[in-house]
Amino acid sequence: PRPPRPPACRPHQIRAPGTPPRPVTPPEPSRLREPPRHTLPGIDDGAATIEEAVDLIRAAAAAGTTTMVATPHVSPRYQNDPRSIAEGVAAVKSRLLREGITFDVRPGAEIAIPQIADIGLEVLDHVRLDGGDWLLIESPFKTPVDALPGILGALQRRGHRLILAHPERCPGFHR
Repeated sequence: PRPPRPPACRPHQIRAPGTPPRPVTPPEPSRLREPPRHTLPGIDDGAATIEEAVDLIRAAAAAGTTTMVATPHVSPRYQNDPRSIAEGVAAVKSRLLREGITFDVRPGAEIAIPQIADIGLEVLDHVRLDGGDWLLIESPFKTPVDALPGILGALQRRGHRLILAHPERCPGFHR
């Protein structure tokens, strides 16, 4: 049997006060065929080169994947924005076309909590997974962020649906 989730991981505990419960529905399977990846070359800790990006995509295609959402980091270390992400997606798509690889790469991002305030709420609309409602939020790796429920609640009130990346790395979720 699986152990129960820690209380900090339950969805009702990350809603902002006054925010009604919302059914948790994962993205449509047809929209995300492969888990988000760091496949855009040279813009974060993922693929360093276009050749590496194509190799990752070839491996995914060989496993039957047809679509991947590229999710480079948007963080203090990797200050990507909608333009750099769009350019990376275009470069990868162009290379795949030249090599005759039929595969769809779509834009997204993995956004670090501190970057949310720095990039502004308007920019978040342009880094959603595949242009949909979903934001991939990087869980804090260090001391838990006391303001996390308020930050996530504010995003939800603006219509964003949230996926937390790497919750296992967040000490606040280990209570």
